[in-house]
Amino acid sequence: MLGEHHPYYATSLSNLALNYNAMGDHASAEPFYVQAIEIRKTVLGEQHPDYANSVHNLASLYQSMGDYAIAEPLYVQTIEIRKAVLGENHPDYAASLKNLANLYDSMIDHTSDGQSAIDLRERQHGIIEQLYGKSDYRTQDAQRGIADAQENATRSAKDQARLQQA
Repeated sequence: MLGEHHPYYATSLSNLALNYNAMGDHASAEPFYVQAIEIRKTVLGEQHPDYANSVHNLASLYQSMGDYAIAEPLYVQTIEIRKAVLGENHPDYAASLKNLANLYDSMIDHTSDGQSAIDLRERQHGIIEQLYGKSDYRTQDAQRGIADAQENATRSAKDQARLQQA
């Protein structure tokens, strides 16, 4: 028997939380994510990819709830862990940059000017292009992400200008 302090138990908790989150039951998902984080922190340590995955999952939950101020430092923490553990040329590190950029895109009408999302997406694109080449679909998707972020930032700036004129 593995017990409640085993990484597999944390995975089960995380999967349960993912299901609640997918159903839109964020309140039920949160304690399972938090418990999975605590188990992985205790058993694996804070410099482990599985711990980073758990932190990412909680950040994603808060983002889906619109709690951007809580989600942001968790995404940043995920980036820092993955950078330290996996390196800057790892696809999971690039995915973490994209996730934070997605958050900033969500915040563009609130607190973000869009430039941070563009910068993160450009970094992510460089990593993906280096890993997979220019013609790979992942590289092309990352390039579209930059264009979308630029479009969002431009649209937001125009909207802000209209509001100031009104």
